[in-house]
Amino acid sequence: LLGCVYFPMAFTAVAMFDTVTAVNPLLIIPSILKIPLEYLFTIVIFALMLLVRWLFSAFLPSLIHFRLLCWIIGGFLGLYLYIVEVRVLGLVYWWKKNELGWFSR
Repeated sequence: LLGCVYFPMAFTAVAMFDTVTAVNPLLIIPSILKIPLEYLFTIVIFALMLLVRWLFSAFLPSLIHFRLLCWIIGGFLGLYLYIVEVRVLGLVYWWKKNELGWFSR
């Protein structure tokens, strides 16, 4: 559960700083605390994405009895949902980049 809260901001930091060292909790945790409401929205979107993916993988095989097709459709749905999550993360960063102050030196 803590990983699901930590992951989106860490993913954004790695994308912005272009280094794995951006996963440092000394950067991530203060960044989360600077924009709590916007980040909570991101976490809710991420949780809904995981719920939809789980529901889809649980119930699709009962509708389509061809296992390979279920796997392919589930993969594309997962990819689409991750793209949506990255878009939301990018918009939250763009909207709150001054509050985060990552590159304001």
